Amino acid sequence: MTILKSMLGGAAIVAFGVMGHADELKLAHFSSTKYHLHNEMFLPLAANIAEATGGETTIRVYPGGELGAGPVKQYDRVLDGVADIVYALPGYTASQFKKTLLVELPGVVPGNEEITKKMWENIDLIGDEFRRTKLLGLWSAEPGKLLMAEKKIEKLSDLAGLKIRVPSKNTGLVIEAWGATAVSMPITQVYQSLETGVVDGVLVDTSVLTSFNLGEVVKYVTTGMDGSNSLFMLV
Repeated sequence: MTILKSMLGGAAIVAFGVMGHADELKLAHFSSTKYHLHNEMFLPLAANIAEATGGETTIRVYPGGELGAGPVKQYDRVLDGVADIVYALPGYTASQFKKTLLVELPGVVPGNEEITKKMWENIDLIGDEFRRTKLLGLWSAEPGKLLMAEKKIEKLSDLAGLKIRVPSKNTGLVIEAWGATAVSMPITQVYQSLETGVVDGVLVDTSVLTSFNLGEVVKYVTTGMDGSNSLFMLV
């Protein structure tokens, strides 16, 4: 039996089949219990699975890197059997998801077409990149905006010499084409890096202003420069 659950207003489609006979599955993620997906996706998912199986299968959520610290290593947690399910970004292990991450580049999915929908419509073209796991969910954030600590960005030349945090190699290509220097780091390090001047800004969707409290260290948000987007997965 397969249980299909549409979450985040249709942004993520999570499919569960029969997953052995485990009484409790471990779901690991790297963010805090205040993270919006912890409360709006992971905990409701656990509740729905328990209800749908009459309590025979449950999910215990381990937030904040409890099963192993570091966003970059989350994918390895499921490969190594430390967790049964992990939330991760393909961009953090980009060499393993080269085809999947093509949709991060501007213009690959034309116009205003929904990136998540297009990926699922063409999942057979990228499915082999998930062959070591069972793909449960794959979705895209909104196109990134420039979130700047101190510098106001109104034209491309304003980016010259600035350091912009990026989540993946493809996003870095966009930033470098715009004339800035790309700095790769997990989102969990961005707050301190903006506060201390390690980076001048970040190319990311604006949800992080609240979910990672970046609104406390960001003065300017530049819209209208449609950049890359980030992909997320449950495996």
